[in-house]
Amino acid sequence: MDETTIYLDPPSNYTFSEKEVKRVKAK
Repeated sequence: MDETTIYLDPPSNYTFSEKEVKRVKAK
């Protein structure tokens, strides 16, 4: 779900989404 959000969200949110993705990967 997060991955799709990154693509849909603009570059501004891309940075924010990236943090969430990293957290998910860390888990």
